[in-house]
Amino acid sequence: WPSSLAVLAVSGEKDDYRPGAERSISRVASRSDASVVHKVIPYANHNFDSIDWEQQLMTTTQEWLQGRMSKERGRCS
Repeated sequence: WPSSLAVLAVSGEKDDYRPGAERSISRVASRSDASVVHKVIPYANHNFDSIDWEQQLMTTTQEWLQGRMSKERGRCS
């Protein structure tokens, strides 16, 4: 199991909910030992409703997961 909580938050730059989400993300990061990463997809809205935005979301998530897996494997060896 991971030694600490890891959080990936992804927002669209044009997401109307982003300001509130960013405040919440900052609160979580400051009140815990969680590893918090916040990525913003340029021009994307809340629903990521273009193929390009969806691809960026998937790539961002995949890269973050691969990075987390590499860190955890390094701890176990």
